[in-house]
Amino acid sequence: MTEPATVDWKGADELWPSIADAYSRMQGLDDSGAASTSLAARQVDRVQPAGHRPYIAAHRLLTIAHENHLAFLGLVRAIGFGPNAPFNLLRPVLENSLWAIWLLDPRRSHDRRRRGLHYEVLDHKAELAFLEELGKLSDGREYREQAAERRATAGASYRRDAEALGVEYAELGRKVNLTDEVPKLDWLVSRHGTDYARIVVAEWRRLSGYQHTKVWASMFGSDRTFVARIDGGGVAHFVASDDGISLAVGTSGLVLLEAMRLYERRHNGPA
Repeated sequence: MTEPATVDWKGADELWPSIADAYSRMQGLDDSGAASTSLAARQVDRVQPAGHRPYIAAHRLLTIAHENHLAFLGLVRAIGFGPNAPFNLLRPVLENSLWAIWLLDPRRSHDRRRRGLHYEVLDHKAELAFLEELGKLSDGREYREQAAERRATAGASYRRDAEALGVEYAELGRKVNLTDEVPKLDWLVSRHGTDYARIVVAEWRRLSGYQHTKVWASMFGSDRTFVARIDGGGVAHFVASDDGISLAVGTSGLVLLEAMRLYERRHNGPA
């Protein structure tokens, strides 16, 4: 498929105006709140330890997801839907949206705040690993010093919040397996069902396969035309299938939309 007009989106493109509207509303939300939203989750959380963390992280995640969504639209409108690159833009749309839902999904304030802190501690650990790797260079003293400073400053802040929440700091360094968490997300399951959550996990795995150039992912998402036989196999022409395209576009788009709806709900809806 080399022309955008040849793609049958199967209705997945109908999500795009709703995504644009939801993102516009999200950008217009007042983080400081108002009297009418004094009992909203965002305002309840923000006055307690680590209460700002899930919202800062979720806003960043959704901004990045939306940016990749726009990049995807720009790509397919300009040059059409190729068999690989568009899927690589859809993966961060889906993954970042799922993380945002994971952060804001719990009904209890303590659980939302704990997840916000957990997410930031994992980010902090990755930052330290990056600086420490550069610190191994022969002239890496500057990076080692940066790592030590970040561990002392940001690390101390995270430890204070962990103590206030009654959480063991070591537990916050535990990796979160997102594929295990998706079927437990009440916001998705209550609105779309358990089977849909499983489809989301499967699609996240397929998009990850595209990102890492796995043959199986391309095979599941393409129509193949046999060209010639060669020693040990054959040459085939792969074209992204309408079914594979619509599944990826529809899943990533709907999850992004639901994540922005949840973000808005936590700002305006009752805790």
